[in-house]
Amino acid sequence: MRSLGLDIGYGDVKVVIGDGNQISHIFKYSSAIARAQKVSSIRDPRIVELALPSGELDQVYVGLDALSLPSNHIIDISDYQMLEAYAPAFIAKALETAEISADEIDVMVCGLSVAQLGMSGYFKERIKHFIVSGKEYKFNNIFLLPQGAGSKLAFDKFGDHYPQARTTSTSETYVGVDCGFNTLDMFYVTDGKTSPNLFEGVEGAGVTRIAQKLQQAVKEQHSKDITLREAKEILDSGHYKLRGQIFDMQEVIAKVCDDYTKEILELIEERYGNIIDKCDYVCLLGGGAEIIKTSDPFFKVVKNKSEFYNAIGFYLYGLRQL
Repeated sequence: MRSLGLDIGYGDVKVVIGDGNQISHIFKYSSAIARAQKVSSIRDPRIVELALPSGELDQVYVGLDALSLPSNHIIDISDYQMLEAYAPAFIAKALETAEISADEIDVMVCGLSVAQLGMSGYFKERIKHFIVSGKEYKFNNIFLLPQGAGSKLAFDKFGDHYPQARTTSTSETYVGVDCGFNTLDMFYVTDGKTSPNLFEGVEGAGVTRIAQKLQQAVKEQHSKDITLREAKEILDSGHYKLRGQIFDMQEVIAKVCDDYTKEILELIEERYGNIIDKCDYVCLLGGGAEIIKTSDPFFKVVKNKSEFYNAIGFYLYGLRQL
């Protein structure tokens, strides 16, 4: 029996597949989309065709293929509507990369930010049955969890030592902070259970803040407008490529990341100080956690595979449903 945990983020799509014995696939790819120009005499096998919620047929490039196109062709997946529209293309890309068919998946578990859970019915309807590039995808067992819930499940099993599982359960009290590309999702755990006293998402507080500042830096230094997706690639690679030249951006990135760390720690203190006063620690997870640098031992940063913790947790949840 096979479970698929899929964290379709605004920066990357994280994929975890496996059975009850082991994880067989764990990988990510850029959640970049770029529109393809329709030229009847040219057939590019990389182009993906899908119907949008409006019924309109769209032809796009997905992932790194999208990032190779001009900036004005790249679509920033920056809100829920865009995420829902192109979710089928991201799922198809994940299965294609893993070389697994939809028929081989017994359960699929995806997530939405706490801030967007009100749209979960629409999202589930969008991904349960669709056609991409003439190929039909149908999933009989789909579950949607709030982002952060996946991280909590993964942290329960592995702590901050993935892939080594914990040998004992924990009864500690902590606040988990899942740092995504767009949102910051918070959850409060007491005696191993998630409390409703704090379970929320803060939109626009994720790594997108860093990407926006890198957009500004490129504009100031090179007089070029780039998308958030291209700014994310600069953050990942440490450089900006322009007309064959490579420009080192690591000094700018270090400064922006330091500023982001201060902003996030201040936000946590200002908004949730009365809750974390009662905690054993604050646990920082997600892709953004790898950026945060703090010497304060009260803030526990999960480093190894942290950006996959939601997807790992979704996968684990799926196994429980089989």
